[in-house]
Amino acid sequence: MVLDVQGNKALIFSANQSYKKYDDTPYYYSHKEEPYTWEISYLRKYLNGEYYNNFTIPERNRILTTDLVNEDNPDWGSEGGNNTQDKIFVLSASEMERYGNTIAEFRKKLSTIWSDGWLRTPGRYPNRTTAVYFFIRDNNTSNFNLEIYYEGYNPREEKSINPAMWIKTD
Repeated sequence: MVLDVQGNKALIFSANQSYKKYDDTPYYYSHKEEPYTWEISYLRKYLNGEYYNNFTIPERNRILTTDLVNEDNPDWGSEGGNNTQDKIFVLSASEMERYGNTIAEFRKKLSTIWSDGWLRTPGRYPNRTTAVYFFIRDNNTSNFNLEIYYEGYNPREEKSINPAMWIKTD
C-alpha cells in the first residue's frame, strides 16, 4: 500500500504481515539478547540483503536508498543509535504514528482480528525493541485500533515484519 508520495517517489508499505521466511525461520529482530539498535540488528541485515535480493534487477533499480533517522524511544529516552541508509526497513514508532490511521483503515478491510509487527525504535531497555499491534475490539471492524508498545519486547520473540521502502514513481 502507498503511505506517502513526495514528488517522483512513493513510500510503500507491506500491510500483509509475514511471520516467517520461506524456510520457516521466524523474523527475529536480533538473534541475541544484548544491547543493540536498528543499525546492528539482524532484521536490518536480512531486509537489506536476502530480502532485497529477492527482487528482480528492474525492481531493485526502482528502490531508493533512504536516510533513516533512528530516533530515541519517546517514552523512555532509550537511544535509537546511529542514523542509517537503507533500501528496505521497518517503520519507526513516529512513522507508525504518522501513517497508522491509513494502515489501520486498510487492515480493517483485511478482516484481521489481531496482528503485530516489529518497529525499529528501541524499547525501554537496550535489549528490547518496540512493536505495534493492530486489533479489533469486540469483533467490530469499525472499532479497529493501533497500539505501539514502547516498553519493548525481547528481540527473540516471533513478531511479524511489514517491510517499507521508497520507490521511484517515474
